[in-house]
Amino acid sequence: MGDYIFVEDLVADGNPVSVNWRIPSAGRSGQCITSLGKGASAFCNKNFPEHTTIVFTDNSASLKLQTTT
Repeated sequence: MGDYIFVEDLVADGNPVSVNWRIPSAGRSGQCITSLGKGASAFCNKNFPEHTTIVFTDNSASLKLQTTT
């Protein structure tokens, strides 16, 4: 299976939209990004360890997180 991150650009400002993630205890980090403009989205399939803290940050003023089990 996997752990999915979904990123969608909702603003026509010419800037890419991304979510950065990091797992402090594992020393892993990465990014899910779309730079194709308003309405474009990206799905990123990761394999995060179970029972581990994952820190998410974004490149805009707000961040909405949605988890699916």
